[in-house]
Amino acid sequence: MLWGYKILNGAYKLIAVSDVEVDQYIQMGVSAQRIAVIPNGIELPSIGDITKRNTIKSSFGIGESSKVILYIGRLHKRKGIDFLIKSFSDLAQINNNLFLVIVGPDDGFKEELELLVNDLNLFNKVKFYGFIEDIKQAYQDADIVVYPAALEIFGLVPFEAILCGKPVIVTNDCGCGKLVKNADCGYLVEYGNIIDLREKMNYALYHPIEGNEKVKRGQKYICENLVWGQIVKKVEEIYKNCV
Repeated sequence: MLWGYKILNGAYKLIAVSDVEVDQYIQMGVSAQRIAVIPNGIELPSIGDITKRNTIKSSFGIGESSKVILYIGRLHKRKGIDFLIKSFSDLAQINNNLFLVIVGPDDGFKEELELLVNDLNLFNKVKFYGFIEDIKQAYQDADIVVYPAALEIFGLVPFEAILCGKPVIVTNDCGCGKLVKNADCGYLVEYGNIIDLREKMNYALYHPIEGNEKVKRGQKYICENLVWGQIVKKVEEIYKNCV
């Protein structure tokens, strides 16, 4: 309140990473003409990063043939993890070989999530891994990756998952949702719609050929639009124009 508006009003140009952030700028009184949209850059994994397996499964004694739905990110209320757990609950009742693995540090929400897991009798099906040094290894044990966050301005996780060959499901109102839709490289769900997410997870798990096609489109899109080399050029051009 003291400095934010003054800083925004004094800037010649403002960079937003998505249309969601554009809307936030506009709500702060910034004219659309002063906003440039440049998404976050993605680092391409090396071959060694995407060949190791069983980091997650071996930690929890999950069988190789079992299916894993993966969440990666902070354990914060805004991340939609409770929404994911509730959607997962019905699937877990009919599939004994299905697990939900939640990877990431606690940001004040883990205790509430654990209570929800116990209330839904899912303590044998939902696993909390905590922080992992190399998250690319976690992707390799997943069959699908779900990014159920609300009010996110971008979100790197879905694109990291795609680069590691994993189909993704994201909420349609998060920052990366529009990119996923435009590239047709994942499945979109409405935030808070438990039935929608449940059905999309079930579909993605048992239609791997379609999921792989989306992954290939996503990898092509990332390499052409979101790698750091492309992003840096766009940022440099903005600065040149400002000068």
